[in-house]
Amino acid sequence: MIERVTAEIWKTGGQDKYGNPLPDTFAAAVPGCLLAPEKSTIDLRAAVTVTTGGAVYLPPGSYIPSNGDKIVMDATRWTVTGAPNVWQLGIEVPVKRIT
Repeated sequence: MIERVTAEIWKTGGQDKYGNPLPDTFAAAVPGCLLAPEKSTIDLRAAVTVTTGGAVYLPPGSYIPSNGDKIVMDATRWTVTGAPNVWQLGIEVPVKRIT
């Protein structure tokens, strides 16, 4: 059985006038979400980084995150990488994670 989880959506804080990052702010908690990760890629050049893409599926009528916002699911932080697709059965949000 597929387990649905609650996703926390955090609005990106942007930057101040000096280009320093501002803190993210909590926007919404959305229950009943699914994560569909894709395969990961590994970069071994300067430091080992692993990039994983995927999609988060939110129920219909949920808060819609913007590009650059963060989605936290099961203590894993994903960054929204594009415009969400709003479908009749829910919202598909493209995400990626770099570790």
